[in-house]
Amino acid sequence: MLFPFISLMQESPETTCEPNTSPYDYLIYLKADLNQIGYGQQAISQKPIANRQQKMTTEFANTFAHEWIDSWNGHDLEMIISHYADDLQFYSPVIKQLGVNEKGIITDKQTLKAYFAKGLQVYPDLYFNFHEVLAGTNSLVIYYTSINNRKSAEMMQFDKNGKVNLVRAHYSN
Repeated sequence: MLFPFISLMQESPETTCEPNTSPYDYLIYLKADLNQIGYGQQAISQKPIANRQQKMTTEFANTFAHEWIDSWNGHDLEMIISHYADDLQFYSPVIKQLGVNEKGIITDKQTLKAYFAKGLQVYPDLYFNFHEVLAGTNSLVIYYTSINNRKSAEMMQFDKNGKVNLVRAHYSN
C-alpha cells in the first residue's frame, strides 16, 4: 500500500477529495482530519518524502535535504536509493575517482546503487555535514561538507513522481 494510513479515511468519512488528486495533495487535504482523529504529523511522515509527488516548496526542499543527508549518514543504502528514479542522469567526478566509468555519468538506478554501495565501502566513516538547501523550480541544491572534508553542492531535479531524475554533483578541490 502506497500510504499505510489511507485506511484512516474510513475513520473520517466526511473527508472528500476531488477525483484524480495526487497522493501528496490528498495528504495535505487530509492532514486536518488526521490531526482531529489523533494521528497528526506521524501519519504523514511514515513514507519517505521521495515517494510523494511534490511541488517544490521551501518546506519540501528542507525536508528532502535532511532526509537525504540522514540516509547517507545512516549508511542506509535502501533509503538512499529510494530517492532516485529508475531512469536518471547522475553526473559526478567521484564516479571517475571510484573507477565506475570514465564518463562520470550514471544513467540507471541499478548502476547508481552499485556506485553508492562502493562509496559506502570505500568511505566507511562517511558523514555529510549539512549547510544549506536552495529551492528552485522543480529542483533543489544541497550544500554540505562531503568526503575528505570537501565542500559539495548537488543539484537535484525531480520527475513527476517526486523522484530525483537528474543530479549534477560539484566538489571543492
